[in-house]
Amino acid sequence: MNNESAELIDILLQDENNKLVFRVSELNCSICVNHIVTKLKEHFPNYSLNSNIIIIYDSEKLRYSNGMYDKQAYLTNNRSILGLPAENTNLPFLFILNKDDMMAKMVFIPDKGMPELTDEYLKIIKKRFFSY
Repeated sequence: MNNESAELIDILLQDENNKLVFRVSELNCSICVNHIVTKLKEHFPNYSLNSNIIIIYDSEKLRYSNGMYDKQAYLTNNRSILGLPAENTNLPFLFILNKDDMMAKMVFIPDKGMPELTDEYLKIIKKRFFSY
């Protein structure tokens, strides 16, 4: 495990809570990414301050503005830092990660043409993992 992966694991394991991870790349279509950010804000009014919502952003030039998605992001230049096949799709995606098994669960690749699916996914996630 390299230092970058170890640092990311520390961020993900900072507390006992489940994490909703938004995996995004500078190569992703900005309309697609903005669609997801808008939906996250709708379903999680405390999105900007919610430490259980993590953004992992990859950029070859390591450029990211913390205001870009109204939230600080973990920045990497490793497109496959998580080792998930979805990282090779060139599409932003969401998933749940919990401390117990460090496994990606409920991976979801939103379709901006079907926003109701994103709404349904986020309703399920919120109810199942974040209703405390």
